[in-house]
Order: sequence, then structure tokens, then C-alpha cells
Amino acid sequence: MAEKRASSGRLVRVARRRRGRKWRIVLGVVAAGVVVVVIIFAFRHKYKQEKAEEPQPTTAETAAAPPTAATAEAVTPAAEQVLALIVNGTNVPQRFGNALAALEDFNVESGNAVRIEQYRPKFAYTGESSVYYRDGFDDWAEELAAALAADIPRERVDVTIICGQDISKLILEALAKNVPAPEGTNVEVLNGCGIEGAAAKMRERLEANGYTVVAVGNAATFDYKETVIEAAEAEREAALRAAALFGLGDERLEPPAYDVKIIISDDYTVATEVP
Repeated sequence: MAEKRASSGRLVRVARRRRGRKWRIVLGVVAAGVVVVVIIFAFRHKYKQEKAEEPQPTTAETAAAPPTAATAEAVTPAAEQVLALIVNGTNVPQRFGNALAALEDFNVESGNAVRIEQYRPKFAYTGESSVYYRDGFDDWAEELAAALAADIPRERVDVTIICGQDISKLILEALAKNVPAPEGTNVEVLNGCGIEGAAAKMRERLEANGYTVVAVGNAATFDYKETVIEAAEAEREAALRAAALFGLGDERLEPPAYDVKIIISDDYTVATEVP
């Protein structure tokens, strides 16, 4: 009898230990689930915050909405907002150095009014020195050209097309279409993919549809996978027509990267020698 009671007691203790172990497992699983939910919630909250801070892409619908006061102020040409790009297209370093020094002197005299960036393309951008400017920055283009102490021709650029590695497909698309350009639209075509003749082929298609191509050259890099179109809001219609010609949507439209572009080529000379 005593042995039965002892055996029964051991069974009860074993059963209790098993139940205790099961409860610990259940509580552990619940705790782990709570931790996972908290982590997921934290990541979702962070993702929403980052998305809210990202600039929203411009679409045909959003572009039709009236600009806010902040937007209107941002597109107004002001001294501190002028961005100039000086391109070294010369094989004579001294000429480019002279031009850069002249523009730096201009900046000092004008209170550092123009932000100047520079790069050298992988091969010659153009055969002659020139200044290209966006609509509304013609006075700045004239001042910068005068600061270089040289008679440099100036051209207005309304739309910039940077060719990507999808250029072959786009040319085929344009061959089957006729999308006339708005009258008087000037285009700059840049090779952003490194494919030989890409910009020239796009220029041919654009001119066949009434665009005036005022400049053909290279982008700062050859890393463009897809073709993009840069244009200010005032030239949006021309940019959309160019996009339609090549079968692109308005998601390929971007704001212009510069206000004034200065090309220094081997024909550049200065009136005074810059030390």
C-alpha cells in the first residue's frame, strides 16, 4: 500500500513538472510574439516617416495644381539660387584654368552670387566655347560670358535629354511616330550611357519632329540606365511631347540640374592674362 502511495506521488510530481514546462513554453512563445510585433511596428513606423519625408514625384495631375508660395519662390531666379556648370572641353589646361579664375573673380566681385560646379567629360563636349542657359537666366548668362572677357555665343536651352542604355528601343519607338515640337523649343542632348552615337541618333529624331538641337555632348557620367528628360515647369509641355515621341512617361521628367552651363573649348581666349 505504501509503495502505491509513493508511486502515485511521483506520478503527480511528474505531471506537475510537465504542466509547468508546458506553461513556460507557452509564455515564452507569447513573449517572443510580442517582441516580433513590437519590432514590426517600429519598422513600419520608421518606414512611414521616411516615405513622408521623401519628395513626391511630379505627375501630370500634380503639375496641373497651382504652385504653392514656396514653389513659386523656388523657381524665381535669385542671386543665391543661380547654379552654373563649367565644363572643361579643352585640351589646353591653362585655358580652362584662366576661365575658372575669371569666374571666381566675378563671384568675389558680385558677392559670391553664383554657385559654380565643374567637370571634365570623358571626351570633347563641343567644338567651340559657348554658354547655355535656362529661360529666365539670360541676364546671368550674359554677365558670366562678359566675366570671361571673351565673345562667347549664348544659346537658350528649354529641354535637356540625357540618353540612357535604353536608347536603341527609344529610337525605334520614335521612328514610328510623329510628335511635332512646340514652336521654338531648344534642346540639349547628352550621352549618359557611353554608347557611341547615342546622342547623334536622338538629335536626328528630334530635328525630324521640329526640335532645335542647340547642343550635343556628354553627361557627367555614363551610368544612366534609363533616358531622362530635364525641364523647368515652364517648359513642361515641350518635355512631355519629347517624352511621348520616345514612348516615355512623365515619370522620366526631372527638374533641370543647372541654370547656366559654360563650355570652355580650345578656341577660348581671355583679354587679360590670369596668373
